[in-house]
Parts: sequence; structure tokens; C-alpha cells
Amino acid sequence: MTIRWGRVALITTGVLVLVGAATLIAPRMDAERMRAPLSVALQETLGRKVEFREVHYQILPTPGLSAIDLVIPDDPAFGLEPLAYVGEMQAGISFSSLFSGRLSISSVRLLTASVNLTRRDDQGWNLARLLQRMAAGVARSGSAPRIAISEGRVNFKNGTLKSPFYLNAVDLELQPPPTGSGALEWRYEASPARTDRSEQGFGRFSGGGKWRPGTGGEGDMAIDMIVERSAIGEVLTLVTGRDLGLQGRISAKATLDGPLNQLRIRGTVEVEKVDRPGWFGLRGQQWALGYEGAVDLSRQTLEIHTVKPKDKQALPLTVKLACAHLLADPKWDAYFAFEELPAPALLEFATRLGVPAPPSLKVAGKVVGFIDYSQSKPLEGNVELREGKVSMGEAGPLSIETAQIVLAGTGVTLAPVTVETASSNRARISGLWRTDSETLDFGVETENLPLAELRTAVSSLEGVPALPVLESCEGGSVRGTLRLERGTAGTVPESTWSGRLLAKQMICAVDGAPDPLRIESADMNWKGASWSAKKAAGVWGLWKFTGEAAYSPNSARPWHFGLVLEDATGAGLNQFLQPALLARRSLLDRTLRRQAAIPAWLRGRHAEGTLRIGKLQLDEETLTNWTSRIYWDDAMIEMPEVSARWNEAPVAGRLSLRLGGVAPELRFLGRVDNYAWRGGMVDSDLELQTSRLGGPYAATVRASGYVSGRNVELGEDPVRLFQACFDYDGSRLAGRLRLACLEAQVGGEWLHGPPPVALDGKLEFELVGPRRSLRFDLPIGDNPRTR
Repeated sequence: MTIRWGRVALITTGVLVLVGAATLIAPRMDAERMRAPLSVALQETLGRKVEFREVHYQILPTPGLSAIDLVIPDDPAFGLEPLAYVGEMQAGISFSSLFSGRLSISSVRLLTASVNLTRRDDQGWNLARLLQRMAAGVARSGSAPRIAISEGRVNFKNGTLKSPFYLNAVDLELQPPPTGSGALEWRYEASPARTDRSEQGFGRFSGGGKWRPGTGGEGDMAIDMIVERSAIGEVLTLVTGRDLGLQGRISAKATLDGPLNQLRIRGTVEVEKVDRPGWFGLRGQQWALGYEGAVDLSRQTLEIHTVKPKDKQALPLTVKLACAHLLADPKWDAYFAFEELPAPALLEFATRLGVPAPPSLKVAGKVVGFIDYSQSKPLEGNVELREGKVSMGEAGPLSIETAQIVLAGTGVTLAPVTVETASSNRARISGLWRTDSETLDFGVETENLPLAELRTAVSSLEGVPALPVLESCEGGSVRGTLRLERGTAGTVPESTWSGRLLAKQMICAVDGAPDPLRIESADMNWKGASWSAKKAAGVWGLWKFTGEAAYSPNSARPWHFGLVLEDATGAGLNQFLQPALLARRSLLDRTLRRQAAIPAWLRGRHAEGTLRIGKLQLDEETLTNWTSRIYWDDAMIEMPEVSARWNEAPVAGRLSLRLGGVAPELRFLGRVDNYAWRGGMVDSDLELQTSRLGGPYAATVRASGYVSGRNVELGEDPVRLFQACFDYDGSRLAGRLRLACLEAQVGGEWLHGPPPVALDGKLEFELVGPRRSLRFDLPIGDNPRTR
């Protein structure tokens, strides 16, 4: 037979035109008369009475009917919300039903469907109830349509509470069993997503499964799942609700089988392309974790644990995961056990799980132990650092053989451990840190630690104050114990130091002192904001000293001291006071009477204490055994009780010293007893003022008072008693010393006389009585003794 290809082409073209026309025209044709048959057929297929808005004919993808805005109601036991909303349903019609007069559906495709899978404690899952009804329908009718969902969405509910998890972009093909006792099979693809994140989903997974009616009421399932390669951060965001900052890719395989209340799960997780050490320090390698466990969809629980894969390198850790309220309100618990993991990786991992560490903290070494993590409570665990090195900022590194760290509740405890500093010195440290309140209790014990290392370590601790006193010192070393406690006062953490250190060979700066304090040794104690230094010895400028000092912030005078100097000079005292004096004012300042401000440190100086000087050299005069009580407030120094010896004669009185001017203003009001002079003893009550303590200071002295003597030699006859008033002013060009009210007792007779006459570098005296007179002279010079 000769084939006429032209006729074949013509017929084919005609058929295609007819099909195309039918495809375009059929959806526009009114199919309202098919509403009732379609509704009955869908009810038999789905076991539910369905509702829809419009019905149209269709040619493609299969000849049949399409329904718009389809609503599939749920079993009333699961709530009032429908089982599914469907934008469009395409129902394929069985060819045989065209001749039977009874509509039979061969396939159902749901487009843009939103399905609600609901569970109730007393009813189980609505999906299981639906599958059972569909199986019963298949048993009655003897046939079942294929069901497909395209670009759908699956929501999960527990009672009336909707889960934050849902499945997006769901493609599902479901093949009911040919008989009611057979298995329902399906193939699927979907993207998991969260309602609190953007809708694009977190990766994609696919697989297939079977469901078979069982005696347990909800049937048995067998599911295969493949999770496509996805970003680790996306997967963790899906599970925990936040990005932990871990980079790399992850893929997984899983199989589930068994009843819904006891699904066995097995599979593997592969980790690859890790670009940073946040994933246990495994950079640029491919690792695998096998796992197995169980899922109870009825109770919404999950429990899995890792197993070592047979054909791939396993991660050097064990992981156990458990989850309650799996779909409605997931609460995760995780257990990590590790063997010689890199310490930096574990530190970063713990930080991401909720234990913040100082950003400058660096840890090297290997870690053994476990961490127990829960979303509902703080971390717990026990971690051992081996062959570790710890540094913080510029401090360290500290070498550690073994350190034990315990996490319990909100507390992180460091068991006592011996560390070796960069200078090969050893110290023992321990501590407790509470993550919720940021409170801290940290202790350190050292035998011989350089002060520089201690200061660097303290300065590297964020929010920790410097050690009082030692912050202004350098060099030397310390030995003893320190304790740092940080509590909360209101909303602001407050850190305080306590402890005791023996400090040696340190150089400390003192506000207002021209020279640093060189401490040979000092026993230092801290308690809160208060501190003390006892048994101190060293050199201050030209002075060797011993003594003690203390600071009590709640006292009216916070500073307390007791200072003992072996010897001192007036010139040295002048130098010591120099920073408390002002520069000489200019002519303009004097004209405008402008006063310069005293230094800030001097305005805030409030101190009290004692001063002892073994030997005080004032120009040509020497005072020994100087003892005084000192009260120093701002620019005023008061010594209400001064005692000393001048050539073995006791000196006592009151001394005041005003600072803040161009020169010190010293005033002494006191008494000298039993001063040996000219074979006898002299006493004096005097008031003295001067602006200079060292060098030739006679020109700056002003003094007045009363002097009396006993058994002194002033002439040819011994003078049993004498007394006089005196006035001295070193600024006078002539007659600096003036005497008045002269009286003397010679041979039982009182003699009186006028003021002496200055002549040829001496004072000439003439005392006259009723029966005798007395003439004598005294040399005038710069030596106060002769005066």
C-alpha cells in the first residue's frame, strides 16, 4: 500500500488544531452540571465532603474537570480549620466511567494547596485518619486515583497551636494501593522553612515512602529521605531559630520505619567545605557522622545519637540529640562528647551555644570532656584542657599541663590549676563565673611573679579595675594571693580585689612627690576598695624610710600613714614640698591680684598619720628624735603635737604648714626646755615663722617669745636666774634681734636694764640693781647658738 504522506500530515494537523481548540475552549465551557458528580467522586476518593466555587472542563494535562478554590474540611475532632485550601484541583476522568454513567476519578492534582497536618493528644494525627478513610474507600470501590500536589505548602499544628516549621514548595505524588489492604506509596520533594524567617526555605530534601494500615490505629510507615547539600548555617537556623555563624556545607540521608509512635531512624550526615575552625577546628576536610534513634510522631519526640560510619572518616566526637514538642514548640537538648578536639574550635563553639567569652581570649591545646546543651537551661559539662596555652590580649601566654573546667547551671568553675607564665614563673589559679549575672570569683596564688606580668594580665581583663597602688608602680615582683570578686550593684557589675602580696624592688610614683618611691619590700593587703601596706622599707629621694600606709575611702581622711626616716635635711624638705608650691606670679598677675589654682592632687589630699625623723638637719642646727602627728587637708598641714630634741634639750609644740603659694608658710608655737648655754640651762616659749627650711634661712625667720635661764655665766659673777622678752626679724637690715624686759638675779639681788646696744658686732648689756650692776656682751652672728 502506498502511504500518502500529505494526507497523513493534513490529518495530524487537523487533530492538533482540534486538540488545541478544545484545550482553549474547554475551560471556558460551563460545567455546572458536573458539580454534583464531581463532589460525589471526590468524597468517595478523599473520604471527605468537599466544597469548591467553580467547575470547568479541561483537556490537558488529562481530560477531565477542574475545580477552583477547593476546600477540604477536616474531621471535626481536629478543629474547625479545613484540612486543605486548594487554588485549583485538576481531576482526571476514568475512560471507563464514560460508558457506566457514574463519574470515576483516575487522578487528582492539587495546585497551590495549603495543607494543615494536625495532631491532638486524644486523637492522634488527622493525616492518619484521612489515610484510613481513603483506604476504606479503596476497599469499597476497588479502585483509587493517583493524587499529586504541586508547589504546595504543608503546615503543622498541635491542637490549635501552629508550629513555626512548615514545608514549602512541596511536590508530592501519592499512589493509593490497588486494594484496601495494600500500601500507600508516595514520592516527594520539599523545602523546610520557618514562619519567623523568609519563605525561601532552608535547603531541599526528597525521597519516597509507604504507609500500610496496621493494628495500632495509625498504621506503619517506611520513609526514605535525602537532604541535598545545604549551608550549615541555614540548617542550624531552621532547627534552633538562629544562625550560629558556622560555615560549610552539610548533606544527609535517613530512613524511617515503624508505627508513627515508634519510628526507627538511621542515616548519615556529611560535613564538607568547612572554611573556618568554628566546626570543631576541621578546616577544609570532609567528615561523616552516622546516627540512629527513634521518632515518636504521636508524642512529638525525637532521640538520635551518632554511630561511626564504616566507609568514611568520622568526626572525633559523639553527639546525642533529643527534642520534645517536635513540631509545635521544639525544645532541643544536645550532648557532645569529644576526645582531643582543638581548644580554639571548642571555645568558639561554646560561645555560639550561649557561653560568651572575652573577645581577646585565645586558647590553644586539646580538649577532652563533654558539654550538655539545652534550649531551656544553661550549658552543663566537664571539660579538660591538656597541653594548653592561654593568653588574653597582651597578657600571657600561660602554659597549662591540665586544667579542669566544670559547667553547672549558670556557673563555670575552673578547678585549682598550676600555670607557668611567660617568664617561667609559676602561679596557681582558680575561679567561678556565673553567666547569668556576670558575677565572678577568681583567685591567684604566686611565689614570685613579675609585677609587669601581673599588671598586663589585669589590664587585659575587660571590666576589671586595676590593682590599687600597684597601677602606679613598675618593676619588681610580688608573692602571695589575690582574689577578684565581681558582683552586681543595681544593673552595673562591680569588681573588687582582696588578698595579700609581699612586694619587692618596686618603683612607685606618688602624686605631688618630686621623686618616686623605691620600695625594697612591703606587705600589701587589699579588701574591697580599701588597701594597706605594712612593714614597708625603701628609699624616697635621698631618704631611707620604713613605715606603713593605708587607704580607707569611707573615712573623712582616706589616707593614713606612719613614716619613719633615718635622717632628713631642711633642703630635702624644701625639695619635697616644691610640687605643692606655685610659680612666682608675673607682674600682671600681681597687679590684677589673680590667684593661681593649686594642683588637683593637692586639693584632694586628705591624710593623717605620724612622722618620725631620727636626725633632722636645719642649716647648722640639728634636731633629733622628731615625732609628730600630722593632719593634711588640701594645702594645710597641721602637726598639733611635735616633739624633738635640740642639743639634748626637749622641744615640744604645735606646727602648721600652709602650701599652695609661691613659698611654704611655716609657723611653730612651742617651748624649749633645759637648753645648755654658758654653763647653765635656758628655757624658752616662742612663736616662729619662716618660708624656708633648708639652706641659710636666717633672713626668712621671724620669731618672738620669752626666754629664761638658770645658773648661766654672763659676767664675772654667776647669774642664778635671768629672763627676757625677745623679738627677731631676719628681714630687718639692722637690729634683727631685739631684747626687752631684761631681768637677772645675781647674789640674791634682781638687776634690771634697758635693751642692749649693738656695737662692733656684739650686744652690750648693762643691768643695774640697788647695790650692784652687771655689764656683759654677746657676739652677734648667724649662729643661733651664740644668739
